Amino acid sequence: MTGDLLTSLNEPQQQAVLHEGAALLLLAGAGSGKTRALTHRIAHLIHQRGVPPWRIMAVTFTNKAAAEMRERLEALLGRDKLPWVATFHASCVRILRQEIEHLGYSSDFTIYDDQDQLRLLRELLKERNIAEKELKPRALATFIDNAKNRGLTPQACARLGVDDPGLIELYRLYQQRLKQGNALDFGDLLLLTVQLFEEVAAVRSRWQERFSHLLIDEFQDTNRVQYRLMQLLTGAQTHLCVVGDDDQSIYRWRGAEVSNILGFDRDYAGTRIIRLEQNYRS
Repeated sequence: MTGDLLTSLNEPQQQAVLHEGAALLLLAGAGSGKTRALTHRIAHLIHQRGVPPWRIMAVTFTNKAAAEMRERLEALLGRDKLPWVATFHASCVRILRQEIEHLGYSSDFTIYDDQDQLRLLRELLKERNIAEKELKPRALATFIDNAKNRGLTPQACARLGVDDPGLIELYRLYQQRLKQGNALDFGDLLLLTVQLFEEVAAVRSRWQERFSHLLIDEFQDTNRVQYRLMQLLTGAQTHLCVVGDDDQSIYRWRGAEVSNILGFDRDYAGTRIIRLEQNYRS
């Protein structure tokens, strides 16, 4: 089976599939066959190294990318051997449905979309007698979203002391109202998962022990809270593989930190870096 998995790959892709040991940073631009290398690596782990599928977690950025990866893996492995493949946010929903009671929510929490968020913010502004011409709900939503992308709770914002105290207080009230309604917004999915892992050591250890292999695609697009989530999911025995393009970032508008990929090998000593430089689209 190893031969079958490797025959369609070039040499750097084969190296990525066969790598063992330290963290792996796969630098790959569009059209370089990175998804093929990633899916073949997962198939190799399951078929050749005997890693149970449930011990592998693969994280992507979009539902479309997750569906494509699942489809490719199903072709390689069959439907009954698929590992965990999901976006960051979908992964956090699955974790929180099982664990969020540790944070004082119930597992049947509601997830607010943008319109739900704006409706609640309008209510808060009205209650505080703040006219929308003075502070637009969407501007407040942007402030809150940016804070969450940086991994900052209202309390953390207050400690830093760099943001407007009035905005921070509205952020605090917004979070309070969400919790009263057993609701989370999109940013909370990541922020609360990070909070959960940071505050409840037993939960963090359980999830670290569950996954022996963590693979993250489009790593250049991770923001601070996503990078922190990766760190918290990575235990002493976790094999980490991240794939990204160090020359592009389509998610900067969501607070992506290109420094995450540029400084990855500083955070993970002994990282092996492999470049996929052959372009299959040109």
